[in-house]
Amino acid sequence: MNKLPEGVFNTLCSFLEPEEAAAVPRVSKAVHQTITVAVARYRIQQLITANHIGHMLGLREPRLRSARKKLTQMAYMLEHAGNIVSWGELFVYAKTCGVVEALPLRLGEEVEDVHKADFDRRPESMRQLSLFSHVLKPRSEMLLTHKKHPIATGALPYQANNPPVRVGVHYYLGIRDAIVDRVQQRGPFRPVVIVAHHSYDPDGAAGEERTDELAVQDPSTPFWGQQRLTSSRYTPDVTRRTITLAGTQAGDPFPCYIQLTSMLLYSTATLYTTEPPQPNANYNVYLNQGDPAAAYPWTVAMVRQALGQQDAQTLLRL
Repeated sequence: MNKLPEGVFNTLCSFLEPEEAAAVPRVSKAVHQTITVAVARYRIQQLITANHIGHMLGLREPRLRSARKKLTQMAYMLEHAGNIVSWGELFVYAKTCGVVEALPLRLGEEVEDVHKADFDRRPESMRQLSLFSHVLKPRSEMLLTHKKHPIATGALPYQANNPPVRVGVHYYLGIRDAIVDRVQQRGPFRPVVIVAHHSYDPDGAAGEERTDELAVQDPSTPFWGQQRLTSSRYTPDVTRRTITLAGTQAGDPFPCYIQLTSMLLYSTATLYTTEPPQPNANYNVYLNQGDPAAAYPWTVAMVRQALGQQDAQTLLRL
């Protein structure tokens, strides 16, 4: 509606001078745009409140000249994105890893400009990612893969709302897996222990078997008694999974994860943390010199408690 109804316009103009009457259509258009922006802004705020995601997402006003289009688009995306709450742990993890500066993430000018038809065709997790891809999207192009792709899906169930994707040469079990990997690659992590498990080694056979088991476990089932943020990545000869042990709760002092890599001839288990090493610990992870518990006391204590004595020793020799 860029002008007043003809009857209203003619009645109004009968009370105005000619130059004032000429300005009425312009004023009507400006009022309509103002109301449209206000309604879209209200819809966004209501959606954030109704879905209890105010701790995750907020609104940053776009530029005035694009406000009407951008706010209307964002309101539609929020209405049809699905369960954004499921990204809550990942958002906290991204913040504790230093990948995002603060929460909530602000929706504004940077939100992806996508046509409605293209947005509607996307799977649920990719529709959700459209809202905050300017912060969390992988560097390389993300391509959806066919649901029967043997590398991308393996023996695990295909999830239509979070389908397998290919980023560069790597296949991921789902879109969120690729984002978790992106956060871990960008975070200031350092290795605490690196353990290679060989089947021919009596001390390594049990470690290889347990590593291979955890690397292909259905991620929807608990790891060490609870649901954990995971990333599953594949190439033709390598299966690699990361399991987050700390960093998804606001009170965690340091993010920490274990990386399990299953290969044809052997497997590896690597523990990563952002905890700064203790001064004068004289620990070298690559030369296997020193005591990791002395260098990273909080991380090692937390991992021993989370994994239990048997897995901490079998996987990481802690």
